[in-house]
Formats: sequence, structure tokens, C-alpha cells
Amino acid sequence: MSNALAIATVTQVLKSRIQRVLDDASLSAMAVDSAPSPGSDARVFIFLFAVTPDPARRNEDLPTRRTEGSLALRPVVALTLRYLIAFRSASGDRDAHRMLGLVASQLHAQPLIQGDEIDTLIAGLGLSDPLRASDLSADGVPVRFTAMSIDLDDLTRLWSSFDGVTMLPTLAYEAGPIRIEAEERPASALPVTTPLLHVRPMAIPFIERATAEAGLNEPLTVGGTLVLEGASFGGPDLRVRINDIVVTPDPADMTETLVRVPMSAVLAIDAVEAGLIAIQVGREATFDGAAPPVERPWLWSNPASILFRPSFSSAPTFGPGPASGTIEVRLPVEPALGDGQVPLLLLTPQGGGTARAHAGPWRIDGPGGDLVFTVPELASGSWLVRLQVDGVDSPVDRTGGAIAGPLLVVP
Repeated sequence: MSNALAIATVTQVLKSRIQRVLDDASLSAMAVDSAPSPGSDARVFIFLFAVTPDPARRNEDLPTRRTEGSLALRPVVALTLRYLIAFRSASGDRDAHRMLGLVASQLHAQPLIQGDEIDTLIAGLGLSDPLRASDLSADGVPVRFTAMSIDLDDLTRLWSSFDGVTMLPTLAYEAGPIRIEAEERPASALPVTTPLLHVRPMAIPFIERATAEAGLNEPLTVGGTLVLEGASFGGPDLRVRINDIVVTPDPADMTETLVRVPMSAVLAIDAVEAGLIAIQVGREATFDGAAPPVERPWLWSNPASILFRPSFSSAPTFGPGPASGTIEVRLPVEPALGDGQVPLLLLTPQGGGTARAHAGPWRIDGPGGDLVFTVPELASGSWLVRLQVDGVDSPVDRTGGAIAGPLLVVP
């Protein structure tokens, strides 16, 4: 890794190499310059025309930050530099072509920039030169020059960007990888005060199926029990994670292949919203030598999911609405609606007919209160009531295979 002076250092090394080739070939009158410019004097132009991400190394420093946003590693950007090297002689093209051949031969014979070459270059700089702070020579991955081909169209467009300059004999080279570290540094962790080692057999839990205890096709509701079937369950360190809630099952509800988790035990820890819930079974290693004992998550199973359905703690009721021709349907729904959840009231005549969906207006009567919908007056008769939350319907009552409730009876 190197600091932000890496690009300037590579450019300076390239210029220095070409200057040495000029001196060795008795062509020291050809000056080494940067971007091509108008004129007729003998010159070698070195122009950095593109900087692109290194595709092989652009993600090698991930992840750079922890989940809470703090820095875990120094960010590193990996780049590839693209140079245009053009040659102009004072009379004719002979010297330009000769110089092109010498530079191409030198970069092919010595494609790598070694650390000692960079150190020699920096040692020859003045004390006030900013490049003296370059640390590219300490990077463990050497920079390599690689000849690249540019088609005629791209080369013409590139040369057209130099105002008043005629196209000259040209080489194009890539230099990389250039790995530049940011100045930010992560804070180191505190030293370990008490080393603790916890050794357990590796028995990774596996969930084969998640159902409600009432049956395979029965709904899971607030008063129900979640049943997990699989393998490598059991043991005092087993935990069940439902969304972000971690529950320790009762030992009487565990075997090696089955775990029962009453939803009441989960809701006693925190609220669970109706909808699709995520489930995992895992183990936590307890370090008893710490004060107090510390638990660390370990060996979590594959994820599973199940629909947690809204339900009614008692029969729905209705009363007069706030305006003429309306009624209020009161639903003692559980669990309570979460932030951002939108309910939909579904009313279907029991004897058959067109179902009605009501998105509102609705309100909640205080914390943990009933869900109240204001709907147009209903015709006399029995209406099947369902509530849909996040696309999940409340269960219905069945009698002899027929749907029997919950009902709202309108006289």
C-alpha cells in the first residue's frame, strides 16, 4: 500500500527511465515533457490520459467499515494508470522512430518498478520536493508497465484533444496496480484482559420445517405454539431467534429433532408484528470465567420462515359511525399493529355474495386498544370478518369443513 503520492511517483519514474535511455543513446537534446504541445523541437511527451479502477483488486479491502459505521480497515483504492508516450524529432522522423524503439525495448525488458529504483529516484530529489514523502517503494506489490493497443479511432480522438498538435509516433502503456491507502486509521480494540477458550462439538442445527402446533396447514397466532422440526437440536445452550428476538426454549419442549416455542414466551420479551417472520436455531457459547458470564452467538442454522397471522381476542362488534350512513367495526386485534403496517378489513356475506374490502378510515383506540374501522352501513345479516395486515389474512373458524366465523351479525 502507498500514500497519495503513488501516481506522481510512477510518472516521475517513467520520466526518469526515458531520460536515461535518451542519455545512453546520445539523444539528451530530446527533452522529456508532459502533455503534447505545439512546436518543432525534439521532445518526448509523457501524458497520463486515463486513470481507471483495477478490476482485479477494487474490492480486496472489503468490508472497510463495521455494521455501526466505524472504520475496520484503512480504505484502499486500486487503480490502473494509462500513459501516452509520443516522440517528436527536430528534423524528419528518424530520431523519433529510433527513440520509440528504444523506449519500447526498455519497458519490455524491465516492466517492473522495483523498490530500489524508487528509493534511488527519491534520494536524488531536493529536500523540499513533496515526492520525498512517497512510500511506494514499501508496497509489496510492484508496479508493472504493460503495452496496450489503442485503435485508430480512439487514438485520433485522443490526439484531437491537444490543440494545434499534429499526431506523432505514439506508444501507450498501462501501469498498475497502484494501491493508495486513505489517511484514516481504524481505532484498535482494547487488549484482552482474561483469555477464555470454549470448546464444543460442532453440531450445527438444521431446520427442516416450521409449523404451528395446531397442524401443518393451521395458522400461527398469538396464542399458538411454533414447532420446529429438524436435526441437532437440544442442549442447554440452544437458542431460537425469531426476527431479532432470542428465546431460550424450555428443556421439556426440546428433543434432538423438535423444538416447541410458545408465542407467549416470545411476546413476553418483545413485540412481534403480524406478517412473515424469520426463524433460526442456534447455540450460544457461555464463558463462565467472565464476570458476569458472557454469551456469544455460535453455530446458527439455516433460515426458515412462517406466517404469523393477526387474530381477534374476542368477537368483532359494531356501533354507530361518526356520520350518517356509516358504522364503526371494532376489532380486538392481536398482535398490535406495528409502525408502518397498513390494515385492510375484508367483509363477506356469509350466505354468499360480493366481498367488500375497506382500507379505512381506521384508528387505534389508545395503546394496545382495538382497531376501529369506519365503513358504510351493512345490510342485515351475518358478515364474515377478516383482517389483512401486510398481505397476511387473519384465520377463519371452520365447522365441518365450512367457514363459520368470525361473524359480525347485523340485525
